[in-house]
Amino acid sequence: VDFAELLLRSYELLARNESLRDHYAGRFRHILVDEFQDTNRLQYRWLQLLAGKDNAIFAVGDDDQSIYGWR
Repeated sequence: VDFAELLLRSYELLARNESLRDHYAGRFRHILVDEFQDTNRLQYRWLQLLAGKDNAIFAVGDDDQSIYGWR
């Protein structure tokens, strides 16, 4: 199992299990993300699930340092 698969499995687990999602959303009221320019779609969706509708995401990034700029 590599990092990408761990991320996918954790996303699927949070997406399918409302009580687990609510548990973690209740633990993290504020989420800070550094190097946000390097997140991919799955990581962004995972953050949205983790934050829920009531929590805040603070993201810091620099377009000039994006590793996905070539896409």
